[in-house]
Amino acid sequence: MTAIQLTGILAIIGAFIYAVGDVLLLASNINLDDYPKLKPFAKLLSDAEKMVVISPSRMIWGALLGVFGTPLVVAGYWQIYQGLGGANESGVLATISLFGCASIIGAFVHGTFYYMGEYVQALNQVDEKSQDVIVKMIERHKKF
Repeated sequence: MTAIQLTGILAIIGAFIYAVGDVLLLASNINLDDYPKLKPFAKLLSDAEKMVVISPSRMIWGALLGVFGTPLVVAGYWQIYQGLGGANESGVLATISLFGCASIIGAFVHGTFYYMGEYVQALNQVDEKSQDVIVKMIERHKKF
């Protein structure tokens, strides 16, 4: 097996792991009418409210699988590097660097979905007087 084939297989495995993480985090369906404490914050939550029904262990695995799958996806950039081999070396390195940065940032964001899910669940569990504290946490979280 050549390096090109190996990195391609690793990238496919990494993309699959990443996709499983996405499904664990986001594949749920709720009716917002069943969660009256979340309803006033629908715009702020912008579809994150579906995480209210996800178990903490499922959220953890969903967040971590995206993080763990990323290095395997990055291994696949070797194919891109090799494919662009005849081009301007600076351009090739810039391209691979941008892909790498995007993947690293994506993995970081994927990992933070666990915390957003925890915020959503807490927002649904606390009484209305305490919701303001959690709303401010969500607003800070979404800023970055």
